[in-house]
Amino acid sequence: MNTPINLLEKPFFEELSNRIREFINNNSDSLTFEHPDFQVDQEITFLAGYNKDILYTSKIFAFNKQTLEAYIYWDCFWFPINLNERIQTI
Repeated sequence: MNTPINLLEKPFFEELSNRIREFINNNSDSLTFEHPDFQVDQEITFLAGYNKDILYTSKIFAFNKQTLEAYIYWDCFWFPINLNERIQTI
């Protein structure tokens, strides 16, 4: 497997953080910050891309209240991911 792309080191991170804060404020009723296996601000490595073939490192900022899927600091932050399907151990 290739070396993960660390999204936390990308130049868009500060702008993205501002957009994510706005997303949290606008969607607080459908979000939770608790999960039985993961934590907010936990750094994870996960698969993404159209074919789930790109390895990224980023961190969790919230969870979907109903599904417990994670919202991640990345350009598709509004799209929750199932960590059981995508998390990778290096």
